[in-house]
Amino acid sequence: DQLVASADLPPEVAAEIAAILEPAASTRVEDQAAAWSAPSFEPVVRDVCGLLLRLAKERPTVIVVDDVQFVDAPSLRLLLQLQRRIKSTRMLIVVSRWDRPASGHQRMHAYFTTHAGHQVQLTPMSAEAVHDLVRRSLSGFVDSEVPARVHELSAGNPMLVHALIDDYITGEPGPG
Repeated sequence: DQLVASADLPPEVAAEIAAILEPAASTRVEDQAAAWSAPSFEPVVRDVCGLLLRLAKERPTVIVVDDVQFVDAPSLRLLLQLQRRIKSTRMLIVVSRWDRPASGHQRMHAYFTTHAGHQVQLTPMSAEAVHDLVRRSLSGFVDSEVPARVHELSAGNPMLVHALIDDYITGEPGPG
């Protein structure tokens, strides 16, 4: 569902995928995992993969999955199928995950993330990088203690650094 609802897909491809996924959408939520693992849903996975692979022949295609450890079984099955078939296509699958799996699909998550072409381990921003970003974001007009406090509060997490800078700009009080 998220694939069709949030992706920048050509309308005709989105409509085709929605039509293929319709049987799963009408399945009761608590039964979806069982339904998707049933042999009758193999054509659904195959057909959606086929459409996405066809799209990748027409134009570069990127599928991004944030927090793959929370992906449901049907979506993970689809991603695994795509991963096995994309070697000679213009498709890229990018996933982010926690350092430790947080779901019952640990073996599939492990397979998906360990058989990747490239893995990038992200580290927190250094104090110097936070300092530079704060100064650039605030056009250099900032108390000298602000960058150090932002680094301390955020622990170098880029999302938190940006949120703290936004709070500082809007004047909204933050923690500490």
